[in-house]
Amino acid sequence: MATGYFLFDSLSVLLHMGSHGGQYLLHGVLCLITYGLAALFDVYHYWGPTFLLFEITTLFINARWWFAQLDNKEGTAYTINGISLILTWLSVRVIFGLSQSWVFWQDAFSPASAKVPAAIFAWYAFSNISLNLLNIFWFFKIMKSALGFFGVGKGKGKGKGKDFEKGGRRLRLTMSWLPQHMLGQCRREDAAELGGGNFEAGGVGRMGSRGPLQMGGHSVCDSPW
Repeated sequence: MATGYFLFDSLSVLLHMGSHGGQYLLHGVLCLITYGLAALFDVYHYWGPTFLLFEITTLFINARWWFAQLDNKEGTAYTINGISLILTWLSVRVIFGLSQSWVFWQDAFSPASAKVPAAIFAWYAFSNISLNLLNIFWFFKIMKSALGFFGVGKGKGKGKGKDFEKGGRRLRLTMSWLPQHMLGQCRREDAAELGGGNFEAGGVGRMGSRGPLQMGGHSVCDSPW
């Protein structure tokens, strides 16, 4: 079953390489071959369900995708889902994953694993190291995105474009919590409050003197963040 899942996952990523990237294809292929070898050669069955627990994070990843599709990235549920993803990723994929990998290496060199072919062991060793590195790499990317969401760690930009982009993000984060009856007033005042004229804001968007601030196709008051 796991082999079929990762076969579908790999083919899906391959068909959407433009949006997914090679790292996701690498993950799918590594898991596909790893679980396929376990099924074909009857090896390391104990470790199959152990490392399959990593996929519990998929629940929160899929939920985040649905929030984005429904244009609902401002509410409490979205924030709770994001925090749950971070905590689950850290506890399951990083802490639990590294600790169980250590046990796997001990098991791999024990007499009980002496009958495992050297080529298969070499693959499992390569796959284990690669997948752990991917999980750590993705965790840092998730944390970077989360810190950016809350405006943490953003230095002062150089020039009006960067300052404007940084200030715009803070304003949008604040306004995302405004009651609905205040958003109309916000739309009327955002351009006047932030200034007139037309200019490019760090390549992000354009502001007109008679319309609401546009960043990424959204008004300040319609922030997706």
